[in-house]
Amino acid sequence: MRIKILLAVVLTLSLILSGCAEQPVSEQLVQEKLAVILTQSALQEPLEQPTQPALPEPPEQPAVTLPTHTPAPASTSESQQPPAPTPDASIVLTDIRETGPGQAIVKWEAYGNFPSGYALAWTSEQRAPIYPKDEDAYVGDPNARSALISGEQGKVYIVSVCRYVSDSCDIYSNLGFFAFKRYAPTPTPNRTATARALTPISVGGGGGGSGGKETPSSAFTITYMGGGATGKAQMTWKSDSNPSGGFRIYYSTSNQDPAFGKDSYFSISDGKVREAYVPGSSGTTYYYRLCKFNGSSCDAYTASFKFTFPGVLKPTLTPDPSAILIATVEDVDVGQAKITWAASGDFPQGFKVMYSEVHAKPDLSDTVVPADGAERSALVEGKPSTTYYFRVCKYDGSKCTLTSSTYTFTFAPIPEDPAFVLRNDKTVTEPGRVLLLWDALVPKPVMLYVLWSTSDKPVFPKDILDKIDGDATSYDTNDKLIPGKSYNFRLCKYNGSTCTEYSNALQVTAPEDKP
Repeated sequence: MRIKILLAVVLTLSLILSGCAEQPVSEQLVQEKLAVILTQSALQEPLEQPTQPALPEPPEQPAVTLPTHTPAPASTSESQQPPAPTPDASIVLTDIRETGPGQAIVKWEAYGNFPSGYALAWTSEQRAPIYPKDEDAYVGDPNARSALISGEQGKVYIVSVCRYVSDSCDIYSNLGFFAFKRYAPTPTPNRTATARALTPISVGGGGGGSGGKETPSSAFTITYMGGGATGKAQMTWKSDSNPSGGFRIYYSTSNQDPAFGKDSYFSISDGKVREAYVPGSSGTTYYYRLCKFNGSSCDAYTASFKFTFPGVLKPTLTPDPSAILIATVEDVDVGQAKITWAASGDFPQGFKVMYSEVHAKPDLSDTVVPADGAERSALVEGKPSTTYYFRVCKYDGSKCTLTSSTYTFTFAPIPEDPAFVLRNDKTVTEPGRVLLLWDALVPKPVMLYVLWSTSDKPVFPKDILDKIDGDATSYDTNDKLIPGKSYNFRLCKYNGSTCTEYSNALQVTAPEDKP
C-alpha cells in the first residue's frame, strides 16, 4: 500500500511539473503538495529535544549552490567498529524547501545516539532511496538538523535522512517528496559552481601521488576566500582553461597540500565556473587547493590557500557509548511498583529514575529515585489508578548525560477487602442522619478515610468526607445529609501515604422528616 501511495504522489507531482514546462511551477502549489506529503509520511510526533539551529540560507547570489561535508576516509590500517545500537533512536524528516535553482535544504529531528552523524539519500526513481546506492550527502555532526541537497530542475525526488554507520545506514527517516521548480535558463558564462562533497578515490601506494603538476601557476590560482560567519565561505579563483572534468577543491585541516587520493574534496562538474561556497566549522583552519580534473586525475593544482572560519572552535564531543532502555514497570503493592531497565556502558555516578504525572519527559525537577550504577531496578511509589511517565538517566554527579525513552505506567486500583464490611444502623431514624458500622480491623490501619458520593462509588482521594482513627468501628454523619437523598459510602484503610484497601460500597438513603 505504501509503495502505491509513493507512486501516486510521484506521478501527480510529475504531471504538475510537465504541465508547466514553459513557465515556473507555482511555488505555493509545490510547497502545499510537499506539506501534505510530509505530514502524511511523518513517523511519530517529535520528542522534546533542545532546539538545533538550522543551516542558514545561502548568500543571495544567482544560481549559487552549496556543498555538504564529507570527511576523508580513515587509513586502510584502521578498522572502524559500528557504534553500539541505541534502542530509542529515530529520525523524522520535517521539511524540504527550495533555496535556489536545483538546490534545497532538508530539515529533520533526531532522537537517540548518532555518534557518526547522518547521511541523506535521494532518488528520482519511484522507490525509497538507499545510502550509499543513490545520490547522497554526509553530515558528520551529530547535532546537525539540516543539510543541503541538489537535483535537476523539474524533477521529483524522494528524500530520506538516515543514521550513518560504517559507510552505510541502519535507521532511516520517513520519506519526503520534493519537486524542483523549472526555471527559464539564464546564460552565465562565469556562474558559480555546484560544489558537491564526495569521497576521495585512493590510488596505489596507500594514497599515491596527485597525478597532476605540483608547480603552481599564476594563471591558475585561488584569488579570494571570505565570509564564513554563517558556516559557508566564498571562494573565487582564476584559471587559464576550462577543464573538461571541471574542478575539484581538495581540503584538509592537517595536510597543507591536500591532493587527489589523500584528502576530501568538493566536486565542481562545470569547468567554466570561477566561484563556489564551501562549508566549514567555526574557528577551524583549513588548507585548500583546486585541481583541474580530467575525469580520472588532476592535471594541475593551485598553490595551497589557508583560511580560518570565524568564530570559536567547538570542542570535539566524544559520543557516549552507553545506552539505557526501560524494560518493565510492575505493581508490587498498592501504590508501589518496581521499575527495571537494561543498560550498557559505565555508570560510576549511578542512575536517576525520574517520574511525573504531568510531564511527558520527566527530568530531575520531578520525583527522583536514585540507583547505584550496578543496579538495574528500583521501587517507586504513586497514586493508585494514576498514570505516570517514567525515564531513567545516567547521572554524572550534577546532571543527566544520557536519558532513556519515556515509559508510561498506570498504578493498579485500590482493591476491596472482603472482610471489611460496611453496614448501616437502620435503627437511626433522625432526618438526615446515617450511622455507619463495621467490625474492628486487624491489623489496625494508621487511619480510616470516610468517602462519599451521590453518583458513583466514591474513590480516594477525590471523595474524602472525613478521617477517623484506625481503631474506630462506627461513623455518625449527624446532620450533614439531606433528608430523602441517596448517598454512596465507602471507607478505606490509610497507611500513612495512601489508601491500601477499600470496604464495600454502601448505598444509603438519608431518613426523611417525619410527617
